[in-house]
Amino acid sequence: MQDAENEKKDLPFKHQNEISTKLSKAENLLKDLFLDVDKAKKLKHPQAREIENDISHLHERWLKDCSFYRDIYDQIDDVSLMPRINWGPILIQKQKELNGEEYGPNMADLEKQIAAHSILHKEIKAYSSQLCVSSAGSEEKYAVFKKQHNNLLDNSKWRHHYLNSLYEYMQGCCRLLNFLRDEQEKIKKQDWSDQMLHPPDIRRHYENFKNNGLLFHESEVNRLQHEGERLIELNHPASETIQAQIETVRNEWQKFLNLCICQETHLENVDEFKKFQMDAEQLSETLTELSTTLAPESVRQKSNSKTLLQMEAEEKTVQNCEQLLTVLRRRSSTISPLKLRRVSSNTPITVKSLCHWKTDQASLSRGERFTLKSLSDNENWDVISADGETETFPGVCFLISPPDPDGIDKVDSLASELAEIKKKRAALAASLKNPRSDVSIAQQSGVCLSLLYHHDV
Repeated sequence: MQDAENEKKDLPFKHQNEISTKLSKAENLLKDLFLDVDKAKKLKHPQAREIENDISHLHERWLKDCSFYRDIYDQIDDVSLMPRINWGPILIQKQKELNGEEYGPNMADLEKQIAAHSILHKEIKAYSSQLCVSSAGSEEKYAVFKKQHNNLLDNSKWRHHYLNSLYEYMQGCCRLLNFLRDEQEKIKKQDWSDQMLHPPDIRRHYENFKNNGLLFHESEVNRLQHEGERLIELNHPASETIQAQIETVRNEWQKFLNLCICQETHLENVDEFKKFQMDAEQLSETLTELSTTLAPESVRQKSNSKTLLQMEAEEKTVQNCEQLLTVLRRRSSTISPLKLRRVSSNTPITVKSLCHWKTDQASLSRGERFTLKSLSDNENWDVISADGETETFPGVCFLISPPDPDGIDKVDSLASELAEIKKKRAALAASLKNPRSDVSIAQQSGVCLSLLYHHDV
């Protein structure tokens, strides 16, 4: 107000630089506020509309202050010869700002660009009320500036449209990419060794996703790809950014599918390993029960006939044990050594790639074989390629091929235990079927079994 009075009195201005600085600072603050209100709307803040109205009012006040600034400081001494507002440079400058604006390339940049353009667009729209014959200086100049302003406004509207369409597209891409990357991390960090926790729960989760979620996300990938290609065909100014998004989504989807292949293989291996362990434990318990029948103290408590009858009844169990042992021996050669996924071995271990995978430093192909160098951590393995190079990949990408040495040792131990039981059963049956009048049945059995157990020791 003081400079307004100074202007009327033809006195020098005292506050022009100060006010210019404050208006510029206010413009930057408004950009941040528009960015914040956009975030509030996306997060569905209950007062988002009120916040937006408040910021719009602040922006209108700022525009009025800018107009007042131009009225005071940008006036031309001779309004009859020159326009009151020098529209030419102003409109050209705004057009340069529009032409120089970028699109993306990431969401953070795009959100800032939307907020900044929101302010710029409102400024350009506000010129409509200020652009008139008197401010232009003449009818001819007004016609030129009006046409120039209309073109500028159209360009601003197109940029607004392009920014919004890009934001909508990239938002869909980001949602999908976040999901894919989160799922990839879960699969890579999962313990696929013999100590894996809750395999049935993980199996159910995977099967549920495979049957219900996989097709949905595949259709979303296809939709985003088609939408991106459509925008490029329409010559969207952010075509390079859109193409990069298409490729990123495609690559992350393929990586996710590759890890799903690995996950399914590991789940099958864990299932087979757990079943093998349960069956081996069941056989071990059954052999312990058969051994109890042959214990001297057990035999002494029964008559000759009762012991023979019990042994006859157990013969079917012995045959079942023989059959189960045969099955376990066959399966032991197909069980993956899951323990070696967490414990280092003294001998070289060959691992096979279950999928294609690529990092910034190296790549591998499905079926490719490496030598395991070390388990860097729960997630990554250091492997040595055929040409001797050490490379690091997610451990989930690899399979340690059968057999499982511990499984084979377990079967050999059970086989020895079963053979010893059959030997003792045969000896006891022979002694019980050869009656001796001067020795009681219990004494015969006790002596015989004592000799057998003493011989074993």
